[in-house]
Amino acid sequence: CRYGAVLLDIGLPDMTGHSVLKALTEMDANLPVIILTGQVSEQNTIAPLTKGAFAYATKPYNASEIKALIRRAVGVRALSAKAETVETALNESEERFRSVVQSTADAIILAQETGQIIFWNKAAQGMFGYTERDVMGKPLTMIMPARYSAAHQRGLERVLSSEVPRVIGKTMDLHGLRKDGSEFPLELSLATWKTQQGTFYGGIIRDITERKRGEE
Repeated sequence: CRYGAVLLDIGLPDMTGHSVLKALTEMDANLPVIILTGQVSEQNTIAPLTKGAFAYATKPYNASEIKALIRRAVGVRALSAKAETVETALNESEERFRSVVQSTADAIILAQETGQIIFWNKAAQGMFGYTERDVMGKPLTMIMPARYSAAHQRGLERVLSSEVPRVIGKTMDLHGLRKDGSEFPLELSLATWKTQQGTFYGGIIRDITERKRGEE
């Protein structure tokens, strides 16, 4: 059975919420777990985040806040599931892969281990303003604000050294850079794989401008 998200009270009567969190993340690393706690301490808030929790909420609970967290968590779960579908399609056949990625509303971008773009779907064109011809063979840094360049380079170095990048398998909130120079908030789910031709990685990207406005 697959769940969209989990609400977990850190103060359980017969066992610790920390042990349940550990079991849940071991069972499914991409399952968003929202921690609920009445004791606002680092042990009950920040610590679970470092161990895989998606977010936390503290008493007195705000119903609107909890609903917003759940909606976001389910959205992240759906994005991770889509990444798995894309990877499966890529492994099965090029024709099926292209059919899947060109029909999705999310931007899908693939790059080789040195950071050059090798695939760019229609949604990416609409999101960033570049055509496929504009970006093929170009570095990923052209679609990210300059402040991300150093972290991006460190990630590439970890890929080249065969280390597992810290962001693989996670969903992150970042900002993208459009062709016209404007920035926008996005949600990124990143994956990597190896073939005989080398190491590649891909991103499933969702524009979250409207969600951010709602949160504000």
